[in-house]
This record gives sequence, C-alpha cells and structure tokens, in this order.
Amino acid sequence: MYRHWLTHTRTTRFLIFGLASALAAASATCPAGPQAGKGETHAAFEFRVKDLGALAGRFAEFADDLPPVEQLGVGQILAFEENAQFVYVRGTAAAGDRRIIFCKPSTFVVLDVSSAGERAWVLGGSAAPKTRGGSFSSTEGDVSVTGQVLATEDPAFTPAKQFVHVLHLGNNGLTPTATATAAEGTVSLKLAIGERTYRLALPFDPATPGKIAVSEGDEALLAKRLLPSSIMPHGRKGVEMMERWDSAYRRTRMPGWDVGRPARELQEIVDAGTVKPGKALVLGCGTGTNAVYLAGKGFEVTGVDVAPTALVLAERLAAEAKVRVRWLVADVVSLPDIGSFDLIFDRGCYHHVQLYNAAGFVQSMDSRTAPGAHFLLLAGNANEPNHGGPPRVEETQLVDNFAKTWDFVSLKEIRFESRDPDRRTGPWAWSALMRRRTPNQ
Repeated sequence: MYRHWLTHTRTTRFLIFGLASALAAASATCPAGPQAGKGETHAAFEFRVKDLGALAGRFAEFADDLPPVEQLGVGQILAFEENAQFVYVRGTAAAGDRRIIFCKPSTFVVLDVSSAGERAWVLGGSAAPKTRGGSFSSTEGDVSVTGQVLATEDPAFTPAKQFVHVLHLGNNGLTPTATATAAEGTVSLKLAIGERTYRLALPFDPATPGKIAVSEGDEALLAKRLLPSSIMPHGRKGVEMMERWDSAYRRTRMPGWDVGRPARELQEIVDAGTVKPGKALVLGCGTGTNAVYLAGKGFEVTGVDVAPTALVLAERLAAEAKVRVRWLVADVVSLPDIGSFDLIFDRGCYHHVQLYNAAGFVQSMDSRTAPGAHFLLLAGNANEPNHGGPPRVEETQLVDNFAKTWDFVSLKEIRFESRDPDRRTGPWAWSALMRRRTPNQ
C-alpha cells in the first residue's frame, strides 16, 4: 500500500504564483523564462546507477531545490512537478529531449527523443540495449537497477529515434510490469507496480504535454490530467499550495472566481473590434470559458493554469463547443517557449502575483508579446471596503508596474461578476486595457 505518499493540504491559495517564481529564482538559471537548471549541455544522454539511486532518494521527499541536471543526464530543466504519486522532469541535451517520470516509490519511466541514433544512453558504463523489447540489469555500489526497453516504433513519426525505458531500483518485493504501444506520434504506457497502476500518454513531440493517471485497485488516486509544461511550485509548501488550487476544481460547485461565462470586458473589446482575431493567451484560464469564447471568435488560443483539474474541465468545454485550444499546466511567471501573442487576457492572476513578484510577472508578459499587442487585465481594487475577496491593488501600483513597457488605453473601475447572475455582483475591481509600447518610445 502507498497511503503514506498521499497528502491532504489546506493553505492560502494566492501564494502559489509568487512562490513558484521565488522557488524558480532560487534554483534555476532562468527563473522567468523557458529554460532552467544548472550545468553544461550534455553531448549525449547519460545515466549512472548511483545517480538513479540518488534521484530516488531525492524524489521521496519534497525539496525546494530542483534536482541536479548532472544526475538527470540533461543540460537544462524545462519542466518540473512533484506530488504524492509521481515526479515529472523534462530536460534537454545536445542529443535531444528527455522526459523522466518517477513513479513512487522506486520506478523510473524515461522517454528519450534522440538524434544520436540507437545508442541513446549508457548505464553503469555499458550501452543500453539496442534491441526493442530487451531487458537488462546493472549494479553500482549498493544500488541495483533492473530495466526494460519498450517497443516504440511508429512509422508515422520519423524525425528522430525514440527510446522508452522502465528502470526499477532495488529488491523491495515489487516487480513492475509494463506494456507500451506507439501510434500517431504518442507512446501509451501502462505500468503496474504492486497494487498501483500508472497510465501515461507521452507524445514524441516534446512541445506537446503528455498525460498521466494513477489508480490503486478500483480507486483513482489521480484522475487523467496533463503533465506540466513549465517548472511548477515545488517543495512541501509549493506542493501544498498546488493542491489547494487544484482541489477548488474537484468540488461540485466551482470556485467563485470561475464564473462560468466569458468576462463582459473581454466581450466588449472583441465585439467593438478593438482587438482583431490573432494569437491569444489566457492566464489562469480555469474551466476555459474565456479561452473557448475567444477560440469561437477566430482566435488561436492558449490557456494556462496551475490547476490540472481545471484544464480537464476546460478540455471538455472546448470539445463541446467544437473549438481548438492549446491547454498548458504552467506557471505564469515561468512560461514555456510558446511564442508571441497578440492578446493576453488575465482575470485574477496578476493581483496574486504582484504580492510577491510583480516585476517577474511583467517580465513574463513582455517576453510573450511584441509592440502593438494588447493586454486586458482584471484585478482586485484597493477601493473595495469589505473584507475577503481577491488581493487588492492600488491604482498607482498598477500603473507603476506596467508603465515602463505598456501604454494604458483605458483604466476603469468595475465590479467582478458573480457566478450566479441573479445575485449581486462581486467586489470592486480594475479593468485595464494596455497596448505594448515600442521600445524606446
């Protein structure tokens, strides 16, 4: 049984974005951008048995620091998440892209998409098996590893070689069994470890997030959800706050900030033609109402949230509306390399982040826009007299945070909408429409 790996958390949800940026800044070379990690770029993927042992020990507990890239066999870390059931790392090396899923307590799944040919990596000084479906073992010191190479041939996907390995540490009475199939550029893997079953969908395209589900017997420990696309809040406090955000979407009644319909202010600028269809980024997209609305209006939309369960609901909403949206589990101050956007919409991210990392938030928005792009921001208003509700921002602070790189088209006081249209509207808020300024303007 693995009950001791499960955690139940209660903490203040608004700390998560600021904590994410602080943790990334403490442990990554590029805290507000797509790359992170330490060390030189590796010429080829590598693994050492003793490094796998060290990683298993590191992943058994939540840690504030990112794992050493040298142990991972990569040059930089692009995505990271840890929770009660698994740890996920995506990293790059000169040889290609590597994704590692540590299935607790002692099993690694490794997907390498490599341009280096059949010899993808070494283990304990010996080449990993070249044959598909092979098995092997290696020992270094007091750490032993048994491994299996899974069949991953997919004639439809030929840009590089794909290698999927399952590596199990030690002799703890658990013998994992794994099966994998490859089709349409994705490896579908089922891994059984004792009473626990992991199901993974891992696209060969490293820019496309995979999915994971975990069950124990008939009980779903982790419903099918997206894997992360950026470095997520980690360490015990970060994991607890991630759980707090996500648990809000696992209830019958959705959280009050997710009102279930597109924001009035967003509809106004679209209907008026103030913003034309183009590439749009929706921050803290929740169940996807604003992202799906924009997709229905002809925008190419990316929706970002730190709550994987919210994005499960968002995927369903997009399917029902028959629109296409790219959904990403990511931190708004550590966005992956997802290109530049003509419109950013934010209902409720900035007023949390500004408590801890306003500069990092603005820098992240700057990195994802070009001159002329628009940013519609809805944030808590310091003029709200009642207690509770979202964090509150002074007008001068809002202007000061963005004035160096953005021009204010409009800035007005509004009230947040309520999820129940028959009830009174919510607390006072700011509606700020900004346009990205040309540098040195």
